[in-house]
Amino acid sequence: WKISEVEPKDSSPYTTKLQMKDPELFGGTPPEQSFFGKVLGRRVEKAVASGLSADVEWHEVDGSQVSKKVYAAKMSPSSDPMCASVPSRTTAYQKAAINLGIKMQHKCHKFMFIKVEDPEVKAALLTDTYPIVCIKMKENEVVGEVGVPVRA
Repeated sequence: WKISEVEPKDSSPYTTKLQMKDPELFGGTPPEQSFFGKVLGRRVEKAVASGLSADVEWHEVDGSQVSKKVYAAKMSPSSDPMCASVPSRTTAYQKAAINLGIKMQHKCHKFMFIKVEDPEVKAALLTDTYPIVCIKMKENEVVGEVGVPVRA
């Protein structure tokens, strides 16, 4: 995990400033594509309900060198009214890309958002409530793909 500064006009837009010391990672299939899902094996909702937090260490990065300077932090999910008014990560990235004029090369016919409410679908996709869906043709059939790696 890294924290970077981003300069969209540069050929290498990401400059890593902090790098997390490898936490003890959850060894199974993550229940969702969040920090808590991938690192701790918990859904954010369950982490919020149980008061779960993770102690992590961040190392300062200077160029390609990881320094010995370390920052300790406690990461925990929160749930407050502000969270409901803030767009999901996927929505925020998409809106930022549109406003910055960033276009990705892709094989998608078009992109759409879907609202995932069904618990079985949510469990299968391991994604945000409003994920971006890549719509394309596969063997003369319209197919929607979500996530990285793709979940059809």
